Amino acid sequence: MPDEPIAQPPDTMRPIDRLLEAVRRLLGPGGCPWDRAQTHATLKPYLIEECHELLDAIDRGDPNAIREELGDVLLQVALHSEMERAAGRFDFDAVAAGIADKVIRRHAHVFGGTEPARCSAEALALWDRKKRAERGGDSLLDGIPTSLPSLLHASKLSARAAGAGFDWPDTASVRAKLDEEVRELDAAAASGDSAAVRHEIGDVLFAAANLARRLGHDAEESLRECAARFRERFAAMEAEAVASGRPIGAAGDPAAPSRSLEELEEMWQRAKERLGRK
Repeated sequence: MPDEPIAQPPDTMRPIDRLLEAVRRLLGPGGCPWDRAQTHATLKPYLIEECHELLDAIDRGDPNAIREELGDVLLQVALHSEMERAAGRFDFDAVAAGIADKVIRRHAHVFGGTEPARCSAEALALWDRKKRAERGGDSLLDGIPTSLPSLLHASKLSARAAGAGFDWPDTASVRAKLDEEVRELDAAAASGDSAAVRHEIGDVLFAAANLARRLGHDAEESLRECAARFRERFAAMEAEAVASGRPIGAAGDPAAPSRSLEELEEMWQRAKERLGRK
């Protein structure tokens, strides 16, 4: 006979307790075979995916989607915490208590112990100093995860170094550095040296991330918004092409209608005009 279904956690429980109980039953004896087979390592891609889906919901400004995606991220936290609870190391309460303590400790300018921060920048500096003091390490750059998206990683590295005084004197100097790196990229491309080209592309991107930081913008977010504009405008080009009876085909498709680069550029400019500058 098939195993009896596991009873659902009652909806009279507090929502967080109901979630944790559901996860315990999923990972416990008689639970879901797929969930029981997971480890911290195998769940990593799902955590990354859920975080990106949350970012998409935030970008769309959709409160219902944000609520749902926050729940998906919370489920990942609950799964990892339950694995550790079952192993006898820590549980969800320890995770929540740890972050609560950290938030209070690193906001001494709010909860007492130091003078109040006068502005956002000063509050961030106080947080960073407290964070570095707690973590220790041999380098000011310790603690910045190398798994961050590359532009974000570059921005954090340069910001940390700038906090120690290793920075350009003004924005114009950073802009000049970007020009210098582009010239070096041009020279590498002209030489045909693939390794040098790769090196110089990295230097250009790092300089661009520094310029964004000096101008008060997040390079990662700026590129994300740029990619979203490109996607929207290209979709508008495709819609125009379909309406004209000559859809834009896939690259390499011999049956796709041929369009010149000049014609495609004209369609791009019309798409920009219709959509406006965003």
